[in-house]
Amino acid sequence: MNDLTHCGTIEIATERLYLKRIEKCDATSMHSNFASDDRVSQYMSWESFKTVEDVEKWIDEWQEEYKKDDTYYWGIYLKPSNEIIGTVYLLTEDSIAKVGSLSYCIGYNYWGNGYTCEAVKAIINFAFTNIGYNRVEAYHAKSNTQSARVMQKVGMKLDGTLRQRCKTFNGFEDCIYYSILNEGY
Repeated sequence: MNDLTHCGTIEIATERLYLKRIEKCDATSMHSNFASDDRVSQYMSWESFKTVEDVEKWIDEWQEEYKKDDTYYWGIYLKPSNEIIGTVYLLTEDSIAKVGSLSYCIGYNYWGNGYTCEAVKAIINFAFTNIGYNRVEAYHAKSNTQSARVMQKVGMKLDGTLRQRCKTFNGFEDCIYYSILNEGY
């Protein structure tokens, strides 16, 4: 029985950030702040966007996804400038076991400021409180040690390694899995 309570991508405010739907007017900032940067995409499953128009097309495609109650994809926006600096994605991995999987990226110029941890903490709280997940998991490519630190700082625990589970700019890499449980959260 699935008793997850889906509500779609709603706006969430934290101390320094807004997490909200990405709109076409964000394309230029998204392109310049992270989507065109190989230092960001090197750990992701997507290649850097070459043009602002490519970003606009991608944003247009996401507008259809936003119509679904079980779609959770936020832009990470700085307060008070309202400029997009990254993204967070939450996917239902297993509705019966109530497992959500999250991924995130943030512009290179914003690394090391705690923005990713702040956004991920808010999304984990949303996943447990609003949707009703029992477990939220994430993984990082072995070479992406910054992402490991984010997962550890937000309270996720190491689950294990899947050998050559992802492909990055470095080739096939082991993926390190972390999770956090609703129980005791």
